[in-house]
Amino acid sequence: MNDLTQDLLDALIDSGDFDLDQEPSLAAMPSIGQGHVLSFSQQQLWFLQHVEPDLTAYNLPRVFSLSGRVDVTALKRAFRALIDRHAILRTTYDALDGFPLQHVRAHVAFELQHEDLSQLPAVERQVQMQDRIDRVVQHIFDLTQAPALVARLLTIGPDEHVLAVCLHHIASDAWSNPIVARDLAQAYGLALDSPAGIALPAPRIQYADYARRQRERAASGGFGRELAYWNAHLGPEVPALAVPTDFLRPDQPSHEGSARQFGMDPALVSDLQTLCRSLQCTPFMVLMAAWQVVLGRFCGQADFAIGVPHAGRHSDEVQDLVGFFVTTQAFRVRLRPDMSLRQLCLQVRNDTLSALDHADLPLEALLDSRPERRDPSRSPLFQVLFGCQMDAEDSGFSLEGLRVEVLDAPATGAKFELSLDMTLGAQGLRGRLEYATALFKPGTIDRLVLGYERVLETLVRNPDELVSTVNLLAPADQDMLRRWSRNTQRYPDLQAVHRLIETRVRDQPQAIALVSGSSCLSYGDLNGRANQLAHRLMALGVKPDVLVGIATERSLEMVVGLLAIVKAGGAYVPLDPDLPANRLAYMLDDSGVGLLLTQHHLRAQLPENHSRLVLEIDRVDVSGESSVDPVVRLHDENLAYVIYTSGSTGRPKGAANRHRALANRLAWMQEAYGLTSADVVLQKTPFSFDVSVWEFFWPLMMGARLVMAAPGDHRDPARLVDLITAHGVSTVHFVPSMLQAFMAHDGVEVCTSLRRIVCSGEALPADLQARVLGQLPGAGLYNLYGPTEAAIDVTHWTCLDDGGSSVPIGAPIADTRTHVLDGDLNEVAPGVAGELYLG
Repeated sequence: MNDLTQDLLDALIDSGDFDLDQEPSLAAMPSIGQGHVLSFSQQQLWFLQHVEPDLTAYNLPRVFSLSGRVDVTALKRAFRALIDRHAILRTTYDALDGFPLQHVRAHVAFELQHEDLSQLPAVERQVQMQDRIDRVVQHIFDLTQAPALVARLLTIGPDEHVLAVCLHHIASDAWSNPIVARDLAQAYGLALDSPAGIALPAPRIQYADYARRQRERAASGGFGRELAYWNAHLGPEVPALAVPTDFLRPDQPSHEGSARQFGMDPALVSDLQTLCRSLQCTPFMVLMAAWQVVLGRFCGQADFAIGVPHAGRHSDEVQDLVGFFVTTQAFRVRLRPDMSLRQLCLQVRNDTLSALDHADLPLEALLDSRPERRDPSRSPLFQVLFGCQMDAEDSGFSLEGLRVEVLDAPATGAKFELSLDMTLGAQGLRGRLEYATALFKPGTIDRLVLGYERVLETLVRNPDELVSTVNLLAPADQDMLRRWSRNTQRYPDLQAVHRLIETRVRDQPQAIALVSGSSCLSYGDLNGRANQLAHRLMALGVKPDVLVGIATERSLEMVVGLLAIVKAGGAYVPLDPDLPANRLAYMLDDSGVGLLLTQHHLRAQLPENHSRLVLEIDRVDVSGESSVDPVVRLHDENLAYVIYTSGSTGRPKGAANRHRALANRLAWMQEAYGLTSADVVLQKTPFSFDVSVWEFFWPLMMGARLVMAAPGDHRDPARLVDLITAHGVSTVHFVPSMLQAFMAHDGVEVCTSLRRIVCSGEALPADLQARVLGQLPGAGLYNLYGPTEAAIDVTHWTCLDDGGSSVPIGAPIADTRTHVLDGDLNEVAPGVAGELYLG
């Protein structure tokens, strides 16, 4: 039993409708006298409909415009003759001893609903007509009743009518549509000619016979050859296609859907047909290859599966039967960076030809044999479908004396996340992209369609273009990308951060600048102490581009030390005392610092190096030094700090950042978020991470109050809540994992002083975004991104509770350019998966 069937059975058992220990074998099925077994596909669909009785995603509607005089009585008789000919339309479905069966009824009541709307005003007539069509399209079938067909005829004017017909998929499929159309047309012609009863010739077998034979073949191991082929083709496990969605993926697939119709330029269609001949490929193969490219580029994935419907009519006996014969094959897609479009088309050709020789395996039987455990939020094995037909479904439909035109039917739902159906016929090449509205916005579907068109254009123009370099964007969108990827704003009068702090000191010397536990410093006191230490550092040889190590706990001394180093013209190298000794030793040796600032109680735990001068900030006597601002000539290219990376991609390396980059970053942050002297900023990030840089300097530049969390408090949500409420903190930074823990704390709602919550360092989950904005409505949430090698952050995004599935990293900050590259360092389009690199 496959995982989807098991999940459905579990739901039925929970509802009390069934009591099953396992799926019955063929031998355990009731005898034909008690009912007919269902085909594999029917059984799967029956379970779905039983669990979700209001499901309409498996409705198969058709809508026609009829011009001319319709004989309503003859049309009603024609429908009855159609139902009499095909036993599947007279079939009901229920369960016996926990197993679904189908029962063929000798006769069923059917009434063609007819309504005359022609006397209504034009606008009202259009509204009422669409309402009646929607009722047919969205008809909820009761599978215990027959027929599995509804139809409504609407008269909308003299000799103008609309016929809406809908069958349930358990009794029909797309390949049945021409059969229904042909038989209905034949019966209508007979009914016009004869007032007596009419009958269509009975087929040699009925669908129930096909279902029984399929089950018997499976029970006898008759699908062994096909199972061996498909399992070899797919391999031991198929990765799920990780389609980037606009909304959070629901725990269970939603069948609500819509569809985007589109047509192709006739010139492109002609070029495609020429290409097919040159490659010795069918249109299906080329169109399928293009869809693989779009999905691979859109998802940033080279290995996945696509479902492909197959007619499933392998016997001459079933060619003229209405019924659910279609099965779906799972094509494994493997894209290579060095693969050309031509090579991909040939690969699809080979896969298709091999599949045709093993095409009669029911998908459900394949799923039974697979090892994958099902993700309940996704359909098993594949999540995306591709279908292609060489003729319009109802091209041969005609009713005697009437002109018939096929109209687009409204979408009934979405069976998969994405289903692309292409039709090549007299009207050219047309497409229909069905999508799950629980996952995608219409704009995303528009971009997929545009990307598909662009791939096809590239195919005919240059089939030797690499799959990895095909441009999915139109020229206008490429121009938008160029404009989006660069923020040209510049700040012409940037000053070093300590100079801006000195300006604040002159404006508000008595204001509280720094709070740490029960101690605090005014702006004047902080500046004076930093100046005295800076003069001592200068006397010891500190000047521009000289690196000074600092290893302190979060405290007043830490801020004084950092400010003193930059005032002296040096660049600070933060050394977190909590790091392992060997890591600290490596950083000290690699950076080559000759001077180290620390605290007395930490000195003994730091690595020994007798060639290095060590100053204990909390013990050194600088009272004899000047408290006047040092005069140091700095260039904007001089270093401000060197912070070591985590080493997650190899050996940690020191990322050196310039004064200009830091000043630009802080100038942008002030313009974006508008800190004032009334704000209180919580400093809690370990200073070995670059986020701490703005936590230290931005509030002091703007005259705000900086509150220092005690060592270890940054890991304790309860202590953070206490600090925020006690000091009226307005601005705080979290990595998302710590924000998750903070929001889980029972008392977080009391943090009403918060106005800015800044996130960076990790991907921000969409559900966490929604939780923050819901529980702390007075706070703005901002998602920033930047590697340590850049000055803190390079992109920004203001978070919105829009139900999206992900939180963007946003657009570049001032005077910054970003590029999105794929794994082969090729630039890719927005919305196409890739990694962010900076230029």
